[in-house]
Amino acid sequence: MSIGKHAVEQALCDPGASINLMPLSVFKKFGLGDPYPTMVILQLADRSLAHPEGVIEDVLAQVGSFIFPADFIILDYEPDQEVLFILRRPFLATDQAIIDVYEEKMTMRVDDRLEVFSMYKTLRLPTHYEGLSMISVVKSDVMSLVPYMSPVDPLERALIGDEKDNEDELMEEIEQALNMSCSYVHGFGRFEKLDMPITLTPPKPSIKEAPNLEIKPRTTHLCYAYLGNSKILPTIISSSLTEVQEEKFLLVIREHKKTIGWTIAK
Repeated sequence: MSIGKHAVEQALCDPGASINLMPLSVFKKFGLGDPYPTMVILQLADRSLAHPEGVIEDVLAQVGSFIFPADFIILDYEPDQEVLFILRRPFLATDQAIIDVYEEKMTMRVDDRLEVFSMYKTLRLPTHYEGLSMISVVKSDVMSLVPYMSPVDPLERALIGDEKDNEDELMEEIEQALNMSCSYVHGFGRFEKLDMPITLTPPKPSIKEAPNLEIKPRTTHLCYAYLGNSKILPTIISSSLTEVQEEKFLLVIREHKKTIGWTIAK
């Protein structure tokens, strides 16, 4: 593509764009005259608004052997060095451009004239590089790093085939490591025997055979009440209850003591 006497290696044909866009720096470089003022406000991809410097009309743009008049919006922005211009969808419709994605070709036709462009050649690697990366390789003394690279654990050295030590010393270290692990496993299962009588019969519930318990003194707001005769099966109640309230409470508890599962451990 070329505009006037200036060749443009690459331009972006955006089917979604509604305008032809030219950077202000390129416009001044090409010397295309004075732009006309415009009231157009552009909304960019980041949702920000930009006011163009103006518009220039009927610029002759040559694509291949075809020459088309095009209007460009002039905008002050930092252009991509690989793509200086953005061409809108009507520009492609003017010359009946057909893009074949499978064949990687773009065909432009005007009347009986035909021009075919290779998309593969158009999208070749850029000729300019904005930045370069460099990796410096320093040759190090490999032998000095061997002690740090060699595993310390004897079992690990045996598994990866490290022959730093002779076979006898290696087997001796492995045997010591295995003996240490075995002694740890054997000592882990030790237990002490408790001198307690073994009873085969399970203990009876307290509601059937109440144990003799030592009653401990309580605070002034609590007192003991007994569910069984002869002061057995004690329970703790509030000392603020009246005699009638206490009798009603104990009556309900005695009727449901099996359901409650009242037990006392010896």
